[in-house]
Amino acid sequence: HSRRNNKTSIFNSIFMGYPTGLLLDGANTEANATANELEIKNNIFSNCTANAVVNSGSTFGIGAWFTAGGNVTFANNNDVQLTNPFNYNAPDAMPLAGSVALTGASFTSTKLSNSFFTPTTFRGAFGTNNWAAGWTNFLPQNNLSINQNEKKDLGLSIYPNPTQNLCAITFRLEKMSNVTLNITDISGKVIYNQQFTYLNGLQNHTFSVENFANGLYFIQITTPEGMQTAKLSVLK
Repeated sequence: HSRRNNKTSIFNSIFMGYPTGLLLDGANTEANATANELEIKNNIFSNCTANAVVNSGSTFGIGAWFTAGGNVTFANNNDVQLTNPFNYNAPDAMPLAGSVALTGASFTSTKLSNSFFTPTTFRGAFGTNNWAAGWTNFLPQNNLSINQNEKKDLGLSIYPNPTQNLCAITFRLEKMSNVTLNITDISGKVIYNQQFTYLNGLQNHTFSVENFANGLYFIQITTPEGMQTAKLSVLK
């Protein structure tokens, strides 16, 4: 529901099972769509009773505008071919082989020209790499004993953040431990992986991001005492 002079834009995303996929509400919002100040482009809509509508009495041609934006629609959620997105105990939104979600993304809009964005070919959150594997937990109330180590606060800190060249992380160990440092980009690709042995106490590790592209990264520290993840922004 986009209303009240809204200028929010949505690209390369997936909407499944909503009664109304998109509602442009009001003349100002429609004018923003005409002027490309509001962009809804290259998205996938499935199992929506109405994919794109306007208010009764409006003459805005939302059907042609919606289609011209490269949006596609499907009658059933299964047509999108995601692995198991509605399993609330263990959701899996990875595209299956041949899924329409694996292609069709576009980053040609000027709103996506900032080097902060990493262009991809897939639409939705996942391509061929499951960046959620290994650290997400959708049933924490039932897995406290399994994930007890994950609750251990290692005091992970990153600075500077955002960074341009060098980055330092600090964390604390209660005893001498083997430590794994893993850095992935937003698509799940491993950018940096190192293993170290540290004595107990406050630890400091510095590394270069000179070869990192602008964007968002996930830094994960794993020790026998626990695991902790934090976000790092590279902005040059």
